[in-house]
Amino acid sequence: MAEAIARHEAPDVIEAASAGFVPLGFIAKRTISTLAESGIPCGGQTSKGITREAVDASDLIVNMCGRPLPPLARGHARVEDWDVDDPYGEDAAIYRRICKDIRHCVKDLAQRIKAELKEETGKTEI
Repeated sequence: MAEAIARHEAPDVIEAASAGFVPLGFIAKRTISTLAESGIPCGGQTSKGITREAVDASDLIVNMCGRPLPPLARGHARVEDWDVDDPYGEDAAIYRRICKDIRHCVKDLAQRIKAELKEETGKTEI
């Protein structure tokens, strides 16, 4: 859900790639339908596990599971922990609430990244 939201809400500053500690191996139907309700496409996305290559290629790791990062991700230069519940197995209302929570977090992150880029470049518009 977070990858699709980030790709939709902030493609100008976030190149999102999602990976789980214990991936399902599929995207839950309710995730797909909740995103579709919000006008957010998730085509082409897959459920995948976190890899060393993904960690090494990332500028930021967002930990949404509420558990400590696995050893291969510990010590990354930039990590954020988002307090977001896992909706899997819950009803549609829970999925909608979590989708809204993630959208809020993504928008906040995008604003902070834009502010950092403005500060680094001195540009007023990013």
